[in-house]
Amino acid sequence: MHVTTGSGHVLIHAETHADTYEFEYLDGRLGLSVDKAWVEAVRAAPVDDPVAQSEAGVTWTGDLDVLDEMMAVPEVAALPWLSRTLGAQGFTGAAFPASLALHKVARESADGLGIEVPALDVEPDEAGYCARATANDCYGMCGYGCSCWSWVCGDCCYHSGCARHDSWCRNGQWYYCYNITAVIALFGC
Repeated sequence: MHVTTGSGHVLIHAETHADTYEFEYLDGRLGLSVDKAWVEAVRAAPVDDPVAQSEAGVTWTGDLDVLDEMMAVPEVAALPWLSRTLGAQGFTGAAFPASLALHKVARESADGLGIEVPALDVEPDEAGYCARATANDCYGMCGYGCSCWSWVCGDCCYHSGCARHDSWCRNGQWYYCYNITAVIALFGC
């Protein structure tokens, strides 16, 4: 993923390597390296397991304040609308997993900037019964609280990647939850 401003400054650049996922933010002023083996271990662990809450596979380099600075970049406010438009065209994270990182950045941008993005209608077969791992109908759903961003995973149902995000938020792990790193995209829908 390579997202730039209109003037060519790099907002986010992400690459997949043999053993890591590498992210760079704001012209490389902040770097994030995520170990692929750690991602697999977290995916395999129950959401509240200590392994799933570990930071062991995450390495930061640079200035973490860059994540806050990004929120002031005007193009970041356009990302939620780009995400919705792509979803309306069928580019959901379920159909096109590579789009998850962009959808995640857009979702966190919307939250951080207070942007309300209207829901997209989902097909009746996708809006019906959804299996839930808990009694909370919004836990594991893509979107803030109970506001469904159906275009992220294709529906308003429970998704393990979204549940992982919800668990991290509940445990105060800001580096996954309250910024636009797009790390949660590594865990899929």
